[in-house]
Amino acid sequence: MLPNWLFIVLIPATLMAAVLALILQLRQRHRLADEVQSRTRQLYDERELFRTLSHNTAAGIFIARLHELVAVNPALCEILGRNEDTLIGMDWRALVHPQDRATVEARAAARLRGDRVPARYAIRIIRQDGSPRWVELSAGRVQHHGHPAIIGTLFDINRRYELEQALRHSEAKYRQLVENVNDIIYTVSPEGVLTYVSPNWPELLGHEAETVTGRNIAEFVHPDDLPACMEFLERLYLTGKKQSGIEYRVKHANGTWRWHTSNASPLYGDNGGVEAYVGIARDVTDRKSMEGELLYQLRFTELVADLSTRFVRSYAEDIDSVINDMLARAGRFFGVDRTYFYMFSDDGTTLCNTHEWCAPGVDSMIQKSQAVSLDGYPWWRQRMEALRNRHDVVFIEDVDALPPEAAAEQALLRDQRVRTLYCVPVATPDRVIGFLGFDSLAPRDWRRDQGDLLVVLGNLLAAALARKALEEELRGLSVTDPLTGLFNRRFLRARLVALIEEYERTGRNFCLSLLDLDHFKQLNDEHGHLAGDRALQDFAGILRENHRVFDIVARYGGEEFVVVLVETEMEQARAITSRVLEATREFSFSHDGTVMPLTASAGLADISELPQDQRNVENLLQLADRRLYQAKQKGRDRLVAH
Repeated sequence: MLPNWLFIVLIPATLMAAVLALILQLRQRHRLADEVQSRTRQLYDERELFRTLSHNTAAGIFIARLHELVAVNPALCEILGRNEDTLIGMDWRALVHPQDRATVEARAAARLRGDRVPARYAIRIIRQDGSPRWVELSAGRVQHHGHPAIIGTLFDINRRYELEQALRHSEAKYRQLVENVNDIIYTVSPEGVLTYVSPNWPELLGHEAETVTGRNIAEFVHPDDLPACMEFLERLYLTGKKQSGIEYRVKHANGTWRWHTSNASPLYGDNGGVEAYVGIARDVTDRKSMEGELLYQLRFTELVADLSTRFVRSYAEDIDSVINDMLARAGRFFGVDRTYFYMFSDDGTTLCNTHEWCAPGVDSMIQKSQAVSLDGYPWWRQRMEALRNRHDVVFIEDVDALPPEAAAEQALLRDQRVRTLYCVPVATPDRVIGFLGFDSLAPRDWRRDQGDLLVVLGNLLAAALARKALEEELRGLSVTDPLTGLFNRRFLRARLVALIEEYERTGRNFCLSLLDLDHFKQLNDEHGHLAGDRALQDFAGILRENHRVFDIVARYGGEEFVVVLVETEMEQARAITSRVLEATREFSFSHDGTVMPLTASAGLADISELPQDQRNVENLLQLADRRLYQAKQKGRDRLVAH
């Protein structure tokens, strides 16, 4: 048993310990309360900060537990076009576009399970007005009130998506344009290396596109056109401006050349310098072919016109030199090696080479081709009979391909080194008198209309020969005017009688112009009769030059002349006669250094204007004479045709 004094000591000590313990406990509670208050204040600040951030961010923020939205921010409300009260508690699946709903739902479930899913991806949501909108969804897994939830953001990318779609559409449209346009689009470096060609290069030029890029344009451009192309690129580089209009030939994969025209513009690099050129090339082969054909036809027409003029202006004694000139010019024009003219004997059994032209280095055959009998060449004789009787053209495309029955002809042509030839008939109104021939000593491609073109020359030669024969015949009949060399009045009347009879029989029309030199008596009085004779001769020359070989040009008497325009209607006759008056007006008539200005007046009549019972030479001449008188009365230097 403890002593009493010990109790007296222990009791105060115990009380003291209890008091101390209570004080310590109270202090701990105050400290805990302060910590709780501090943490509460900190949590409040963090919530306010989160609220401030979520309310002021452009991104839509949401928290979803299972399929239910439990928190949204104003930006989300704006994106979805709905207010907060509508969205809280709403099933978020109803907000996702039906075509994206299954994907979003599957990924949400996977995210809650802790599986890895894409951090962000684009989906479509449905706004309250029913319109779809593209957004970028980003989500993560969190705990919300002790339950697993998803917190996510939505960024409005609708405008960006529309721009991307527009860009993709534009790119697709441009690609479609590039791939389907008939032109070739290309890029080329300043050094001339092709860096891109559009897909239709193979279609137009036969090369696969991948075999073209990386190669220099010099490998494709015709050597003759390459300097111009390089100058074109240099001009692009120096000016830095678009260049256009260059035309050049490009090699096709099959070895042929195609004509292209191109426009090009510079492409600038980041340093501001030209680093490449982009161009558009168009195939203009058809146009160039057409231009070439038109030029060819024009040159041929000029050749025929010039030869016609020479034949008309030449006299019978000059005809041989004009024929030789025609053969030379025709040979050079058509690019053949030998041209020649053969004449038939009256019975058609023999041939005689009367005129020939040979290109430099080509042997002449004219001396070996006199009085050639057709008896030894039966195959050729058949062709000549067809040429004489039916005016057929003889064409041997390849001498080596002649049939066995033409063995003799083949041997002869090989001996003359001929590989291919054309022969066309030369026919006067009553018969074929010979043929015009064109030899090539090398294989060649003739034009499809080659025969037609050569026939034109054959007809021209025939008309000239017929005129020569007629002139020679007329000289014997004394039907020409000795001063001017034109037909005289007697021949004119005889031809008019024949032409009127032909008109009655066939309806073949003709016109007659009566021309008179103005103030001719005054010229004679002032300058003398020799000057007058010179003026008449010069005017006769003008009439010859401005009429066709088959028209009848005659001196009617004094200073009056008559021209019969065969197979001609009034409008054409008017144009021809007006051209004569213009040529007279512009001609420099002179004698002994003295210029004598002259003009002419004309009256024109058409045989069809006369009634049938008045259709004769006198009435036709009187009709033209009355109109000539009217032209004089109206001031001269003019034509009256009605």
